[in-house]
Amino acid sequence: MGLRRGVRLCLVGRGWKRILLYSVGCLIAVAVLSQFVIVMMYGAASCSNQESQRLLKLLCLAYKQGSVIGTLCADLCVQHRMTFIKCLNFKGGKIILLMNSGSTKVVLKTKEVVVPYSKTLRHVLGIPEGEDQQKVIYPEWETFRNMVIEELKITIGYTGSQKQNRNILRDIWGINPENYNSLSQNPELSKIATMDTIWSLVQQTEFMVMKLNQDWSFIPEILGTCGRFYAMEFVETSSLLERRILMKHDSPWLQRVDVSMQLLKLVQDMNSSLFAEPLHMCDVKLENFGISKSGQLKAIDVDMFFKERKMANEIMSVHNCSSHYDCDFFDCKGWCNVKTRDCLQTRVNNNLQSVCEKILVSTLRNGYNGLLQSPPLSISTGLSRVLNDCVHPANSLSSDVPGKAEKDLLEQLITLLKSTLQS
Repeated sequence: MGLRRGVRLCLVGRGWKRILLYSVGCLIAVAVLSQFVIVMMYGAASCSNQESQRLLKLLCLAYKQGSVIGTLCADLCVQHRMTFIKCLNFKGGKIILLMNSGSTKVVLKTKEVVVPYSKTLRHVLGIPEGEDQQKVIYPEWETFRNMVIEELKITIGYTGSQKQNRNILRDIWGINPENYNSLSQNPELSKIATMDTIWSLVQQTEFMVMKLNQDWSFIPEILGTCGRFYAMEFVETSSLLERRILMKHDSPWLQRVDVSMQLLKLVQDMNSSLFAEPLHMCDVKLENFGISKSGQLKAIDVDMFFKERKMANEIMSVHNCSSHYDCDFFDCKGWCNVKTRDCLQTRVNNNLQSVCEKILVSTLRNGYNGLLQSPPLSISTGLSRVLNDCVHPANSLSSDVPGKAEKDLLEQLITLLKSTLQS
């Protein structure tokens, strides 16, 4: 039973003379249910160092048997230059491990360690499960390259140039796989392992978004791969970030301004010529970001970044809706046409509105720890007005469905924040 449904069941059908008794009972029931939900969520996300090390041993066994391959496999499995420190996350099938690489901490990630056969390259090629490796025939590299491009068009809305298409396998894997395989003692078996490995990476949306946008300053550096696992630079996550800069009214204003302005720059970039089409960010919360050693804001969870066309044609394309809520995709808000019962194939709010509401202002969702809480008196009134207009845009279609925050509000926010750096 969901928490919201539990509350409704408690409140429906009760006489007013007994409202106090039932209210107390309901509050206790809801509190217990809330604690149960929290415990269940925590348990699902908790880590096991022992299980993590077992997974790494299985990965290295697969590498030594020649069934997986990658630029970091030797460092991880032979030279042991990359060593395990601890598990960071086992949530939603995503595995995140903290590793040592020399004297540097790195993060090793993957999604779905146990992959259903239906998601493997062999299934796509029509090869029966359990078929003898010696009898398997894989496509030529040109055919495989085209398969990867078509898959990326579906999964992330990939729209590469001819040059990007030619180099797509190298860009994904880090080196030219054809040249690598030509040096192998058994080129055909090496080709099978390489294609299986690349295909397993292509199936991971987050990896592909990061790997194909390595020149964007807000994306962590991808350091290499081994099988389905990929290593990326370690950045301080928001749990540390929150302790450092979000300690209620005592948090240093200048640090909060720095992070806020970087978030606003990220929003600007997502609608700029940096990308062939605008990017939408549908899961907006501070814990999806981190800070590098140099102080650069990094998006460490980009599963919910979508291109404009994918957003319109797939994410927001919902039929048989009965309320606007049915058309929402997390923080990307939709609109239900009650006559046709179809969702409008567009997002009605935008990244700026979501960032203002979920991160910059203080709300229940962020524990009343908005980044721009308790500003200097010199900008307090003006900042409050701009943030209110950003959270509740004048063009909103209704009171409960926010519209798109105007671009000039972003510029006003930047101007106000910069003014406090000069005083």
